[in-house]
Amino acid sequence: MNPDYHVKRISPVLPVANMDKTLAFYAEVLGFAVVSRSPQHSIVERNGATLQFHLAAKEDILRVVHAHTQIHIEVDDIQSLWEHAQGFRNRHKIHALSLKDNGGLEFQIGDPNGARVIIAQNPPQS
Repeated sequence: MNPDYHVKRISPVLPVANMDKTLAFYAEVLGFAVVSRSPQHSIVERNGATLQFHLAAKEDILRVVHAHTQIHIEVDDIQSLWEHAQGFRNRHKIHALSLKDNGGLEFQIGDPNGARVIIAQNPPQS
């Protein structure tokens, strides 16, 4: 039998190489607010969703983890974020806004640590 409980929040903790560059990316490009900041551990938040970052002890950790890390963020107005993200093309790898098979929209952007951030908007419910 499964335990009976309600998940209130999930907040992944990701290793990073440079805390300042990471926080700048999530604040400036994706509009998250930095709610806790230290050289070793920081948290960003937007609309109750949080991501946590800790400074990686070794570069090997980053190569292994971020080569396989994807962060999926579902939004309700992808067009405004897409337009905003265009201003950062010279600093971050951005894959074009595309129509998905389910009728939703999606674009991808690389964070400063090599993680792939997938921004998606589901199709309107009919």
